[in-house]
Amino acid sequence: MKKYLLLVLSTFMAISTWAQVLTISPESVTVMDISTTVTDAPAHSTLTNTGNTQRTIIWEKNVIEKTDEWDIAVCDKNNCYFPGVDSKTVILDAGTETNLDVHAYPKGVEGYAIVEMYNHDAADSTVQVTGYYYFNYDPNRSKEVMIKRKITLFPNPTRNSFSLKEQNEETSQVVIINLLGQELKRFDAKFETSFDISTLAKGNYLVQILDQKGRTQATKLLQKM
Repeated sequence: MKKYLLLVLSTFMAISTWAQVLTISPESVTVMDISTTVTDAPAHSTLTNTGNTQRTIIWEKNVIEKTDEWDIAVCDKNNCYFPGVDSKTVILDAGTETNLDVHAYPKGVEGYAIVEMYNHDAADSTVQVTGYYYFNYDPNRSKEVMIKRKITLFPNPTRNSFSLKEQNEETSQVVIINLLGQELKRFDAKFETSFDISTLAKGNYLVQILDQKGRTQATKLLQKM
């Protein structure tokens, strides 16, 4: 029995350590007061490999919502990429880091943008971390944002629950996170068609729709009234 408990404890400690291998700081970045005269509005964050082995990290840019005329681009330690580049790899030695900056280019137009940066190990997608970048958008304010993607949420805004429209057979889980990237609720989409958020406070939340392999199919903004 004692050996079994030691095995469970050591396994738990290993999982806890593994879960922190990849970190992003800060997890949420907000850049306000971007006027039409601003040509480049950068939001700075740092991605760190805190583990003891070298890792090849893939970052993926997901523009959740933005003003149509705006462009969004990413810079890491290797390069600053054109707005059309949505994914790249970066090699991080043990204990090293890279800048993971998102740049908004307003192009003389008033607007805003919400960007998700999903980062994972190329060899093991379960080693992952996500950062969020807000431009001219206060994540704590109440604002309905209509997001046009393959999967939509309804009703949105909502008071107690919501469902998925155009859910596909690959959809496995629905995860509710706050605007700091902290997970609050997780649902099994295979057995539930309505997702109860009645216990959450009023405000805005991000809804991640995951496939059977834990990969993000879509990220939506949901307003709880």
